[in-house]
Amino acid sequence: MSPSHCNAAQLEDFRNAYQRDGVVHVPGLLGVRPADDSLCANRRRDHGRTPAAVRVRPHFLRRRGADSAGLPWHHDIASFPRKGQQIPSLWIAMNDIDTDMSPLHCIRGSHRNPTQFRPPVYIEPGAALPAGYGDMPDVESKLASGEYERLSWDIRSGDALLIHPYTLHGAPPNRSDKARVAFTTRWAGDDVTWTPDAFSMKVPGLDLSRVPIGQRPDGPLFPYFRRGSGARSEALEAGTHADGSGPRVTA
Repeated sequence: MSPSHCNAAQLEDFRNAYQRDGVVHVPGLLGVRPADDSLCANRRRDHGRTPAAVRVRPHFLRRRGADSAGLPWHHDIASFPRKGQQIPSLWIAMNDIDTDMSPLHCIRGSHRNPTQFRPPVYIEPGAALPAGYGDMPDVESKLASGEYERLSWDIRSGDALLIHPYTLHGAPPNRSDKARVAFTTRWAGDDVTWTPDAFSMKVPGLDLSRVPIGQRPDGPLFPYFRRGSGARSEALEAGTHADGSGPRVTA
């Protein structure tokens, strides 16, 4: 794949689309490079602000072929033990994904609804709803009536979707004999606090009790990608922490 080249206008279009729709399709992200240092600064903006710290956690997603069920409608915020607006998921396709391979669909503008909806899996259907939660709306009915609008894309290997934590999304069953493979990172900006509740997804192998409740996530479980300024930022730009250790990434 040939690297893409983004100018300032294209980057502004991406940012505007994310704010308007709650999701933006970035073709060929793995090859995208900004033209100059000022564009790097623009790419760091989130909701028009430069986060004091940006943290990232990666994992792979693989949807098997043929027998794979689809992905129920949901939004990520309901299962996150951290809460805030600046927790986008950067989903990157590792292979070409056609309409038979369980492509992601998103609901345009659904990120503007501040309600957290009951997660569709791993939670007992009759479990009491914590404060601030509601039951998932009937997305298919609202699509049929025109109240909701579905967004979908032709996805090539290396394309990315930047998805707002409140954006409703899902995927149909995989009707092909090929697996859909994607790499996802979760990002955290300066408005994010660690606020787990009964619906928060557990992370196998990690002791999340070490994270102080009500504070911004920090420490080795949440490695910095970039900080706003200062010596620590320069150390991270060079690929190390300020104490000289290398950046740590956990799955």
